[in-house]
Amino acid sequence: MDIRSDLYSLGVIVWQMVAGKAPFRGSPAEVMYQHQHASLPIEQLKDVPQPVALLLEMLLQKDPGRRFNGPADLLKAIPMITDALDAPRRITRQSLRKKPPADSLVATRRPRVRPGPKKVSIARLPITGSDVFGREEDIAFLDRAWANQNVNVVTIVAWAGVGKSTLESLKSKTRCR
Repeated sequence: MDIRSDLYSLGVIVWQMVAGKAPFRGSPAEVMYQHQHASLPIEQLKDVPQPVALLLEMLLQKDPGRRFNGPADLLKAIPMITDALDAPRRITRQSLRKKPPADSLVATRRPRVRPGPKKVSIARLPITGSDVFGREEDIAFLDRAWANQNVNVVTIVAWAGVGKSTLESLKSKTRCR
């Protein structure tokens, strides 16, 4: 196993994202066997654009030698895939394996930048650890932080054993934005 096994794992994750389910199903032993020997269920990708389906086929090749050699090769192929999606046009396995010429637009194209928040405001919860069960003050603090339109990140920082996880799960069930 080498870095190409990580590319295979990435392929499984992307497959689940675009198809809505894992490529293989069954008991753990059946799934393991299918990953090693079964053909990909390409029919699950019928609504997926061809460039993305081809990318998944390459990431999920049984023979590691037929996958990308590493993350750098995958990153070089991404602009070709996005260009094909934008066009729209089909691409081939060979075109994804080719290294773009140094002076081509594909090699020099900058990735699209998605703007993040213009401002990150943080509210820090002052947990003392003195009260593990009576968290009314902490909950009220979080409620005020979530209600404040200028706060978009709330961090809960404290030492182990004071109930951060319990407080975080309680708040995540009641507030999500």
